[in-house]
Amino acid sequence: MVNPAGWSPAIPVMMVTPVGKWPSTWRKRAESNSSAEIDISGDPIRWPYPVTWSVRRWRVMSEAKRQLRTDMRRLRAAIADRLHRSAALGGLVVDSFGPSGVAGLHVLAFVGVGGEPDTTGLLDSLWQGGALVYLPRVIGDHMVAVRHDRGDPLEVGAYGIPAPIGEACDPTVIDAVVVPGLAFTLDGCRLGQGGGYYDRFLPLVRSDCVTVGVCFREQIVDSIPNEDHDRNMSRVICDGVSQ
Repeated sequence: MVNPAGWSPAIPVMMVTPVGKWPSTWRKRAESNSSAEIDISGDPIRWPYPVTWSVRRWRVMSEAKRQLRTDMRRLRAAIADRLHRSAALGGLVVDSFGPSGVAGLHVLAFVGVGGEPDTTGLLDSLWQGGALVYLPRVIGDHMVAVRHDRGDPLEVGAYGIPAPIGEACDPTVIDAVVVPGLAFTLDGCRLGQGGGYYDRFLPLVRSDCVTVGVCFREQIVDSIPNEDHDRNMSRVICDGVSQ
């Protein structure tokens, strides 16, 4: 149960039911039990009574994602030989672009931390292939891409993640984004950490921007709960499996 002031203007729901003094017969149900959108962006101070909302479909999906994140963090922490296995990923990413490789492409990569693949080799492969490399930087609730050349310094950014120093670029210059995640499916579904930074950034890039999910093979799963704002990867690459 949440106050609607804490939600975005439109939320996919199975049923929204006011709780409190609002007329008990007022409710919005989607036809045939499918999802629908209901606008709850109105200013709550204009409503005659305090109202909370039951968002059943979102709650079920959110719980499924929460449990999967817990399971995948535990699984990822147990992966052995991480550095050795990460070394091949850079070449696999570059090779996935075909004979022309990444020469001249503006590629947003990332600095692997925690249980993520080590991206030292990935960054080297991108530079050697002639790519113009960018790294993410978190500013408030949003992520931006900053140009990063070999040897440029990094500083400690949000969540302790090494971040580039410099001005944010226009997202529309980015040709490809290499994306980390807790889990992927081979058809491109992704489960992130839950902060929504890539969910908010990816709609800003061009429609022809290539998105490449990178992970270890243990992070490939059969299915991931998918919401409307989730963007599928163009392809997923890991040590041993790619699609």
